[in-house]
Amino acid sequence: MGILSSETGQCELCGGKVSGKNGQKCADCGAYIHDQCLKERGLVDSGGILSSTKVKCPRCQNVGKPR
Repeated sequence: MGILSSETGQCELCGGKVSGKNGQKCADCGAYIHDQCLKERGLVDSGGILSSTKVKCPRCQNVGKPR
């Protein structure tokens, strides 16, 4: 997971705009997801995105490190 700040896309979970400042992009399937949506859905292994060691993609179920 991770995203470059110049990339943007539509959040897989809420449909809003995701950028490098507020979200992640799955390295396997290319899905964009807001950090807040990941947190609200329990797809982060700890309290926060930046302190997390693993993030789970809601589309392909890939587990990877956040940006």
